[in-house]
Amino acid sequence: PRLVAEALGSADYHPQAMLAALYQGVARAAGAQQAGDKSPNDLNFLRMLGKVGGLSGRSVILHIVRDIRDVMVSLEKTGWATDLDLYFPRSWCAHNLYLHALFAGEQSRYLLIRYEDLTRNPAEELARACRLLGVEFTPAMLLPENRHERYRGQGEVHANLYQPIGTASVGRYRALLDPQRIAGYESQAREALTAFGYD
Repeated sequence: PRLVAEALGSADYHPQAMLAALYQGVARAAGAQQAGDKSPNDLNFLRMLGKVGGLSGRSVILHIVRDIRDVMVSLEKTGWATDLDLYFPRSWCAHNLYLHALFAGEQSRYLLIRYEDLTRNPAEELARACRLLGVEFTPAMLLPENRHERYRGQGEVHANLYQPIGTASVGRYRALLDPQRIAGYESQAREALTAFGYD
C-alpha cells in the first residue's frame, strides 16, 4: 500500500500518468526495466480505460488471442465458474474484436499474437513481442528455469508455466468437448474466430 500511495502521489492526476507511475513502481521493486499487467479481466474495462485516456501516451499493448474452444477447455479445468458456457464465448468475441479494432493501426504500440503461433514458433513470436517492448530478445527467455517463481507448486492450473513451450494444448478441444458444445461456442464467437484465422 505504501509503494502504491507513493507512486500515485508523485503522478499527474490523469489515468495514463497514474498507470505509468504504478507500472514504473512495480518495475523498480522487481529490479526490472518494465512492468505491465497480464490480466484478461482488463478487457472488461477496455472501453472505460480508453474513454478516460488510460491507454493513451506510451502504453504498449501485446494482444494475445487463443482459440475460444481451447480457452473453454482450460477454464473448465480450473473450476473457477460453472456458467461460462452461457456467456463467455460471446464476451471473448466482442472484447477481442474491440481491442483489435481500436489499436490494429498503431503498429508502434500494438501487436497481435495468436497463442497457437506462439506455441509453434516461440522464438520468432517472442522476438516480435520484444521488438514492440524495446527489449533485446535472447533464447534464454524461452527456458522454463528462467520463469518467475511466483506460481511454482501452486497446483495444476499453473503447472504448464514451468514446462517448455509446446503445442500439446492446441486443438485439445476436439478430443475433450462434445460436438454440441463446440457448435455452441462457435455460434457465440464466430465473428472473432473468423477474424483471427480460426477454422
